Amino acid sequence: MRFVSIAVCLALVAVATAAEAGRKQKQPVSVWRNADNTGGADGAVGSARNSSDRNQYMHCALSGNVGGIWGYCEASDANNVFGACGTSSPSLIQIIGTIGTDSTVQFVWDANGNCTNVLVFNNSMSEPKKQP
Repeated sequence: MRFVSIAVCLALVAVATAAEAGRKQKQPVSVWRNADNTGGADGAVGSARNSSDRNQYMHCALSGNVGGIWGYCEASDANNVFGACGTSSPSLIQIIGTIGTDSTVQFVWDANGNCTNVLVFNNSMSEPKKQP
C-alpha cells in the first residue's frame, strides 16, 4: 500500500511539473539615456503589453516609399522614460523585420538618434501577450 501511495505522489508531481515545464521569463521595458544623448532600450513585447502600468510599450516599424525604406524603434518604461531611434541601414532594417508579437527586443542609438544596434530574440522563454 505504501508503494502505491509513493507511486501516486510521484505521478502527480510529474504531471504538475510537465504542466509548468520550460523556462519562462518576464522582461519589462528598460530605457537608459546617457549624458551624451546616446542610449538604448530593451524588453519583451509581451511583458510590455501585459504590464500593470500604463507607461510601458515597445514599438518598432518599417516604412517605405520610392526613396527607400526607413526603420524606427521606440520604447517607454514603467517610469515613463522614453527613447527612440531611426535607421536606413539595410542590415538593421532586416533585423527589425523579424520582430514578432512575442519577441524580446533591444535597440541602441547614437547622440543623433540613429539606431546603431538592434537585437531581436524570438524564443520560447519570452512572455507572450495575454488575450484581453
